[in-house]
Amino acid sequence: MHAWARWALVFVVCALSASVIAPARASFPADCTPAYLATFDERFDDVPYNCVERMRVEVPVRGRTATIRIIHDISIDWAAGEADLARFDAGIRAAADGIRQLGDINLMDITVLLADDFPPPEGDERFSNINAWTNAANPEECRVAVYVVGASPENAMVDVAHEIFHCVQTANLTAAQNATSGFGLGTGGDWWIEGSAEWFAALALPDAAVIDRRVPTFDDASLTVPLNRMAYGSAVFFAWLGSEESPPGVMRFLSGMAESNTDAAQRAAMGRVLSQERWLDFAQAYLDRTITDPHGRTVAVNPTEGDIWEWSASQTRTASLEPFLLHRGVVAFQCGRWSTAVNPGAMHRARLEDGGAWAPLPDSIDTSSGSGGSYRFAAINARSASATLSVRGTKETGCDCAGVSTLDACVVGMWQLTGGGPAEWLRSQGMPDNISVSNGLVHFRADGTFVTAISRADIDQRFHNDVTVAGQVRSQATGRWSTSGGRLNLCERTQAGDGGVVIVVEGDAGAIPWGGLPPRVSSEAFTCAGSSLNTQREMEGMSPMPFNYTRIGG
Repeated sequence: MHAWARWALVFVVCALSASVIAPARASFPADCTPAYLATFDERFDDVPYNCVERMRVEVPVRGRTATIRIIHDISIDWAAGEADLARFDAGIRAAADGIRQLGDINLMDITVLLADDFPPPEGDERFSNINAWTNAANPEECRVAVYVVGASPENAMVDVAHEIFHCVQTANLTAAQNATSGFGLGTGGDWWIEGSAEWFAALALPDAAVIDRRVPTFDDASLTVPLNRMAYGSAVFFAWLGSEESPPGVMRFLSGMAESNTDAAQRAAMGRVLSQERWLDFAQAYLDRTITDPHGRTVAVNPTEGDIWEWSASQTRTASLEPFLLHRGVVAFQCGRWSTAVNPGAMHRARLEDGGAWAPLPDSIDTSSGSGGSYRFAAINARSASATLSVRGTKETGCDCAGVSTLDACVVGMWQLTGGGPAEWLRSQGMPDNISVSNGLVHFRADGTFVTAISRADIDQRFHNDVTVAGQVRSQATGRWSTSGGRLNLCERTQAGDGGVVIVVEGDAGAIPWGGLPPRVSSEAFTCAGSSLNTQREMEGMSPMPFNYTRIGG
């Protein structure tokens, strides 16, 4: 509205409604002088203003009662209707309720001025992110200017609660701490000044999705921007902190913040107030999407993916950890047995990708079963200086067999021994034939592993000179297999057994238990076609031992 029109409107209202205006002026005659209004915005020096007090709320704090009130020009209705103004009233009442949850705190009186004469000053960095600002220079009254022109009515309550918390910060923190503000641009103490004010607005306003509106900013920035270089987006961190430590706990956290706006000072304070372990707790909660707002609702974060580090051979991977940057990614170990080492170990946590608890990356990882080698990885450096993270993976054994990793597809499947084997071979060599072997079943899997069924050998043999051997033994083997050049390689990982035999010599009996054989590596000539698999095991100084299998499964 032009100045002349504004003057005309004021004149008409004064002439017709003097009895209404006079009491308002009498309520606080000193408050609406140009000098007073200029402490909200210097442009009020040249603007006629007729103040009315819209409402006030009293808040008991540390041995006194603080008053929070709203004032505005009597003709504000040209810029904001009653429904819009009621939103500001609700924001004041909600902020008062939120303050009562902060514990034993100080607070000065607060005046919220609804400015309808002009929008926030263009080009002023103080107004780059919000339609309000706070002047807390007066130790007896904190003054908040809220710009009605161009402001979103939907954000009215949030903006008011946010600014009132800046008054709380001023009353309870040192002047040097509050002076670290970067005016919302992400420098100095902006990360805690603005982030905690957003958290407070969420605490005060249960029905406003305050944290949610800052989630995209945090999600986009958290992979490359340290927390101490954020502003409003750090509300996600304060949502976690408030849920973990309570509202009074947030105030205790803020009391430990730095009195210098340098990165080094901010980071040193962050590391003093929260331990390395607790910063990792925050990283874990963010990546697990378990952060909640002050009213217990899950915050819908969507963490961006980090690096994927894969190990197929022994190597060390490194990353630079800038302080308070939330590093995340995946570490994946291919099939085999690995030893690992992470340095500095205290700066990381890991968990299996398919779930489980966060913990340090295991010192030993066995993926020879074909699974279990992929871990979510989180790291955060809670020191003031950068660090280098290193993850070493040493391959102890691979998942090849006899140095070969190729697999003949014909061999894959379930096979039943239908000819050959130890019993027939022993008979073919003229040895005792009272031995029977049952359940000669083997499964060659497509992932390069194999397992045999539990086979049983029954022995009942009489030798010359009154020597008899009788008993039963069972055995089962697992391991890896490969094929190359017409040979089937078997690399046993386990060779388990039980049972035993009794040997009787001239009437004296002795029991010999059977515990299986040590795992071994063997290579046999083989042919495979359709439902037939035949192998030849070399026997030193003797004819080969054949094994003839018939396919019984896919």
